[in-house]
Amino acid sequence: MNYSTFNNFLTYQSLSTGNTLAYYDFSSYSGEVLFNQVHGSGKTLDKGCIDSRYYPAFVSCVSTGDFFSSSGSGYFDGDANLKVGDTVDLDEFTIFVNFSYQNHSTGKSNVVLSSIGSGFTGSGFYVYVNDANRACLEYSKNNLPFSVTLDSELDPQNIISIGKTASNSVMDLAHHDILDRSNSVVSFKPTDYSKSNLLTFGGTNFANSSTTGIFGHIDHIAIYSKFIPISKRNEIAKSFVATGISRSSFKFSSENINVISSMTYQNQVTGTGVTGYQSIGSKNINLRCGSPVSICDLSGVTGELSGSVISAATSADQISVSSRSISVTSIDYDYEYLKKFASNYVFVDKDYAFDSNDIYEVYSFNKRNDNLNVLPIYLAGKDVYRLDLDYANQDVNFYYNGLAQFSGGRNGSNVNNDYSLVGTDIDSDSFYDFDDAVIYDKVSGDSSSGLFTGQNIFEISGFDFSGTHDVFFNGQKLISGLEYYHVSMWGQDAIVATDFSDHGSGVVFVLPRASGLTRYTGTASYELNFASKVISPQFWINGIRQRRGQDFEVIRSDSLLRSENEFDIFASSVYNNNGKYFDL
Repeated sequence: MNYSTFNNFLTYQSLSTGNTLAYYDFSSYSGEVLFNQVHGSGKTLDKGCIDSRYYPAFVSCVSTGDFFSSSGSGYFDGDANLKVGDTVDLDEFTIFVNFSYQNHSTGKSNVVLSSIGSGFTGSGFYVYVNDANRACLEYSKNNLPFSVTLDSELDPQNIISIGKTASNSVMDLAHHDILDRSNSVVSFKPTDYSKSNLLTFGGTNFANSSTTGIFGHIDHIAIYSKFIPISKRNEIAKSFVATGISRSSFKFSSENINVISSMTYQNQVTGTGVTGYQSIGSKNINLRCGSPVSICDLSGVTGELSGSVISAATSADQISVSSRSISVTSIDYDYEYLKKFASNYVFVDKDYAFDSNDIYEVYSFNKRNDNLNVLPIYLAGKDVYRLDLDYANQDVNFYYNGLAQFSGGRNGSNVNNDYSLVGTDIDSDSFYDFDDAVIYDKVSGDSSSGLFTGQNIFEISGFDFSGTHDVFFNGQKLISGLEYYHVSMWGQDAIVATDFSDHGSGVVFVLPRASGLTRYTGTASYELNFASKVISPQFWINGIRQRRGQDFEVIRSDSLLRSENEFDIFASSVYNNNGKYFDL
């Protein structure tokens, strides 16, 4: 979560740390000047004039509160903006912004960053949040606005990135959802785009009535002078929520090299170039509000460059060196900080027709759990579901169309129980189909099953029901304390059956439960508001497992999904291609 961590992630992605123009974590400032962490605490000349070569940022238009009131972030009140230095070369770039916004000004574009100098028909671009809580990028194309919009809603806290190639072959906008391991990106070719060398955050650099700045905080800004592909940006985005990254490597190789017999050092002229800078006066930078800021106008001084030249002599003798590299990378997350990205609200698909008898159950975890809510890949040729690449013989809880499945081996050509796990493939004798709703969790622990025939006391000899496992009846999850409960007097291997005892005979099986959770249950409805942040949720309605993004979603409190307005579906097409009609 600091510049050092950001550099480590750049190195991890084989990117040069020398291409970072600026990194702001809002920890170092003087007055209204925010220092660039790439150059430490911000460099100034002896006369106190600000050296713009080091990309200090200038705060202006703060109308309410204190911009630096929250440690490690800048407070933006809709008016405040942050201007980067004098000019910034934006011919090619990648920009990251880690920000939150609590309030949204409807009817206007809420600007996160802008390179537009004045008006909206000239050079540059700007990124804003629209009334649907989606990030948008817009620039002037043939003197008309051209915009793209991400297909996912933003969260309470967000990491976005913007990239552009020098050739204008690619420009893109991405939302990196670190908490839920999903990323949304929109990419296009910026035809008729004119670059700008201005850059402001939290609003535009000019007064206008059609936009406003964001209402919230920016915690991190990183400006990189090269275009970074989206796959690498997805990884680098993690640096803003990480405390560090660990890389272990093992090397084995075989190579013959000559032995160095002697080395000499000589100090000599290595060439000519800029040996320093001298001030030739000062100039003013105009901000959106307030008086201009005076910065130093510098000129480079050229001369001879000198240094040590090393000469090495080798002998005919050779030694054999073996090397091979195996690298293992692990990321240390700040889990408390990650909670800022989560929300308290769960929105359920309105296709459900709830009544007072419908019950929900939610498991929300203390920190992100990458082993839960994993979607396998359907292989049509084999009619199996394949687990993800991280699977390594872990215990798996598998759900098929919302019902938990019980695994078994294979008896010849037949699968015992519901499915068989062979390697990374989940097989059920050609029973699966592409349209099935499947999901699985990697949870360690024993599982077991038994036949239920209506008995009040159900037991599986030698199995522990005391709270580390979930109980299912014919694949439907039973709710502890409502449909069954465990009484210690009956022993660890027994439960008392209550509301499922009249369902007839069936199979009861138990699966291990992930640890570190908070459990919620109650009467089901379309909107659920919980007391704490919902993280890596497991969600059931009437014991049927739900899939996030299809059956439910965790949303912002001001999400438009909470609107009671519904729109009719029309049969006629208004727009159905990218080459004609409304292509602005």
